[in-house]
Amino acid sequence: MIAISPDRPKELRKSLEAKGLGYSLYSDSKLTAARAFGIAFQLTDEEVSKYAQYGIDLESASGEELQQLPVPSIFLVEAGGTIRWTHSDPDYRVRPDNAAILEAARGLETEAQARHGEYTGDEAVAQEGDPRADVPLSEDPGALR
Repeated sequence: MIAISPDRPKELRKSLEAKGLGYSLYSDSKLTAARAFGIAFQLTDEEVSKYAQYGIDLESASGEELQQLPVPSIFLVEAGGTIRWTHSDPDYRVRPDNAAILEAARGLETEAQARHGEYTGDEAVAQEGDPRADVPLSEDPGALR
């Protein structure tokens, strides 16, 4: 698991030291990754002032004058780099609980194993030659999105 933050590395080191996180934390202070994922949004001057009222200096935290933030998002990405499940919501308070994320990850693991003929559970698995074996996950109506 990794996390990507709009804060510059200096600020992230403070978080890592204070919170003892059990995952890798990467800086995206120029919001390059956020733009690539399509989750960067522009703040109004009023919103920037509101953050300042809460003691949050976005320019100091990121080291940039972008006045942008990423929409809080979660991406489950398979080893080949394909995004298989996402959750994004502009309201940072709306987040899936850990159980929902784990369920989605386990479902994707099972689907990946099925695609490679490794799944040995009770569910039917498409075998080589079966037209369902080559259907990309995005076209499967039962797939998590």
